[in-house]
This record gives sequence, structure tokens and C-alpha cells, in this order.
Amino acid sequence: MDSFVTKTKRVRLEVVQGEQGTVSTSESAEGSVVDTAGGVEAAGAGVEAGTAPHHRKSGWNPDWLKDPLFNTWLYNTKNGMFCRLCRLHKPPHTKGPRQRSFIEAGYTVYRKDVIQHHLKSELHQYSVGKQASLASGLSVVQAFEPNIVMEHEAIIGGFKCLYWLMKNEISHHNNYPKLLSLTQLLGCSYFAKLKLDQRSNYHSHRIVDEMLEILAKIVESSIMEKMRVSAAIGLEVDETTDVSVIRQLDLHVRLLDKDGLVYTHFLDLVPLDDGKADTVVAAIKRVIQEKGLPTNKLYGLGTDGAAVMTGRLNGVAKQLTDDIPWLVAVACAAHRLALACKGASETVKYMATFRNHLQDLHLFFRNSANRSAALHNAATTLGLSDLKVKEVKDTRWLSQEMAVQNLRRNLPAVLSALADEATTRKCPIAKGLYTFCATYRFVAALYLQADVLPHICLLSKVFQKANVNFLHIKTQVPATLATIRSCWEAGEAPLPGTHLHRLHADLDDPVGLGPFNICHKEERVRRGRDGTSRTLPGTCCGPDLLKKCSNYT
Repeated sequence: MDSFVTKTKRVRLEVVQGEQGTVSTSESAEGSVVDTAGGVEAAGAGVEAGTAPHHRKSGWNPDWLKDPLFNTWLYNTKNGMFCRLCRLHKPPHTKGPRQRSFIEAGYTVYRKDVIQHHLKSELHQYSVGKQASLASGLSVVQAFEPNIVMEHEAIIGGFKCLYWLMKNEISHHNNYPKLLSLTQLLGCSYFAKLKLDQRSNYHSHRIVDEMLEILAKIVESSIMEKMRVSAAIGLEVDETTDVSVIRQLDLHVRLLDKDGLVYTHFLDLVPLDDGKADTVVAAIKRVIQEKGLPTNKLYGLGTDGAAVMTGRLNGVAKQLTDDIPWLVAVACAAHRLALACKGASETVKYMATFRNHLQDLHLFFRNSANRSAALHNAATTLGLSDLKVKEVKDTRWLSQEMAVQNLRRNLPAVLSALADEATTRKCPIAKGLYTFCATYRFVAALYLQADVLPHICLLSKVFQKANVNFLHIKTQVPATLATIRSCWEAGEAPLPGTHLHRLHADLDDPVGLGPFNICHKEERVRRGRDGTSRTLPGTCCGPDLLKKCSNYT
């Protein structure tokens, strides 16, 4: 029984020396801890084992306010203890919870060591420094000025980083935080001010989108001011689709500055419900009204050559010119030239098949690393340029010329790679492409386009210049027509210096097309007619193309 009483009364005393006195912590046998502080003398040697020390009642101790270290800032409420200085000066939040003790939330653990810990904290020292600046006669703005300047530089730097990403068309949501981290590694320490805490760091998608909207408004306001003072403005409109296949209307504005220089600026991107002329006109009028474009200065309208835009009865240009009589509508000459070339090539059925096979060649090698490696090895063996088979796109007017020139230079390597795939791996696609390409008709069509397309592309580039010289166009169009006409009139006696003139020599070249045994004439016969009567020179660049291109003179 005595041992049981002894065990229940046993206590452990820990004596910690403090600034104001000794703090004793007694822990009962059940594990409970009772803290006493402030002026309580340690039991020391006078405390016998088995006797409990005297404790002050827990809670707020009014004697703490008598301490000169605490009385200037510490006060108590029903919600806990607070710091006057920290609540007044609001130290910046760097880490930890949003509700900080002694500042946003009261501290309810009434212990003197806790108060001393806050007294020595960085937050309290920051507030003491601000209070000292005010007491020395400085204004509030002067006291906070260093911190304000640093935060201002950090915000401006963040906007500059985002603007750089936008100008270089780099994904901003993923790369903006990485760019800020890079700037800090390079020594821009003020970017640390952007990180208020673990959750508020100016890196989220929402804040990046808000910053992007602010930048857009700043850039747009500058463009709007230029339009208001410009002597004349013009609109460029075109339909497009985004990656989610949503129809949109792209609008650009061209304007004259006070020095007479012409500038082009992006205006807006408007979603469309459909591609009808009435819908496009309504969208254009809505943008003019929202942006405040002065219609009395609107003199030009640029569109493509589609029927929706240039329709004679109800096209977009027709409806806008009815509302604005002085408006001059101009269709894109480069687009009309592409349509003219497409219409001329459709008169020869083989040309449509030829173009499709160019695209099939590109896909055949692009979709396989092994086939691309085989093409590379064949080009290296034959000593040819290591160039890929390029893609032909409808939206890229110069893509077919690039694909034709590339294929003409590397045709032996392409045929060799196709033959290897057809014989070694028994690939039916390679066999079909080789059967089509290793013919006189295909090679002749390839050489013919290699002669004609560069001149058409040169004319297209003249049309696509930002500032067109009409005198240059006046001479360039007749020169292009004369060149095409000379190729057509030459017939089966190609002009010296052209690719067609070297056709037969290349077919017999032992290090070129010679090993493929391509005949010097069209060997295919259909429906009892001799294929030699359908030789390509003189058909693809005939009067249809000349007639359509002559509309530009």
C-alpha cells in the first residue's frame, strides 16, 4: 500500500533558468503537464521528493503588463493575446498559415515563454523597426517605402516576363513559373516578394490570366489611340479555326501615323456561329462599335477571295460598302493567284493525282523512323542532300513548290528507299508508291513543275509583301505570264537551262535515275490510245493558267 501511494505521489521536476526567474514544469504520473511562470522560485533543495510545488492558476497573468518588455505592445482579449505593433504594421506574410498568432488570430496558450518567443521573432522585429521610423519623424510612406519599392519592382518584373512569353508565342501557364525561377537563379532577388506564402505566389493560372488581360488592355489602348489620330484606317478580315475547331473571325487594322508610315496591328478575334456573310458582317459591325473605330476614316477592307467575302450580291464586301459608300474592298491577290493555279491544275486530271501522291510520300516517311533512316542512308550512299520529303498544304501557298524542288533533288534516294521497302519488307504501300513514281510521266510532271512553280511563287511573294509597290506588280505580272507562255509554247522541245531540258540526260545518268530503267516516253496505254500523245510538256501550263493569271494585268 505504501509503495502504491509513493508511486502515485511521485513527480518529476524540471528547472529551467529564464530571464525573469525560474519556470517549473511538473508532470504527474498520468502524463499531465502543469506550467508555472513569472516570479515563482524553484523548489531546489527545499522541495522534498513526494511533495508538490505551489502553482499559479493558469490563464492570463496581469503582472505581464508590468514588464517593460511587454507592456508597450501586449494586450489580452477574450479571443487571446495580440501584439499592437504587428497588427498596426502588418508584417509581410512569407510562410506558414494565413492566420498568424498575435496578428490575425489571438494566442490562447498563456505562457511567458510563448510571449518571449514572439518578442524575438522576425515579424515583431519588423514591426518594431517600422514603429521606430515613425517615432523618429519619418512619414508612413517613408517608413514603408523600401518594401513598397521592392514589391513594385517584383510586380513589374513579373509583367515583363509574361509579356516576353507572349511576344515569343510560348505557352505561358506552364513556362511563367519556370521563367520566374530562372530569374531568381540569375540574381533577381526581388522576385521573392511575389511569394507571399505557399498558396499566394503569383504563379497560378488564374492570376496569370488576369495579368494577361491587363497587358492586353494596355496594348489595346495604345492601338486605339493611334487609330483615333490616324488620317485613314483599313480592316483586314479572315476566317479561321482554333485547335478545338471553333470558327473564328480574325481582324487586323492598318493605319497611317503622323509621318505617313503604314502599320498593321491585331484588333480582335471573334467567335462565329457559322460562316455566312450576314454573320460575318454582324461580327465586324459589333467590333467597330465596341472598339470605337471612326467609320469616317475607314477607307479600306481586305478579304480573301472566297465567295462569302467577295460575293457580288450578298458578300461581306458588298454589304459593308452599301453601309460605307467610300469603303474600297480589295481581295487578297496571293489567295486569288493560288485559286487560279488550283483551277488550272484541275483541268489536267493527272495533276490532282500527282499532288495526292506527293502528300502520300511525305506521310510514308514521316510516320516511320525506320523508313526515314532508310531514306537517309540512300541519300548518303548516292551523295545527295539529306532532305526530308516535305508536306503539301492547302493553307501554305508555297508548300508545293518547296516539296517539288526537294523531291526533284532527292528523287533517286526516294526511289531507292521505296524499292528497298518493297523488296525487303514486302510493303504494299511502298510498292504502290514506287510503281507510280518510277514512271516517265511522274518524272516529267515533277520537272515541269520545278520549272513553272518558282516563277509563280515569286509573284506570290510580291503580292504578300507588307508594303506593296504597285509599279513592281505592274511589271512582275507580265513577266511571269511571259515565262509561263514560253514553257507552254516550247512543247516537246524544252528551253535550254530548264529542268525539262535535262530530263532525258537525268534518266540515263548511271548515278542518278539510270538504275531505275525509266523509259523516255509514256509507257502506259489506256482504252486503245497511245500514251505518248499525252506527254506533259505543253499541257500543265497551258492557256487556262495563262488566262487566269492575265486577270492581274
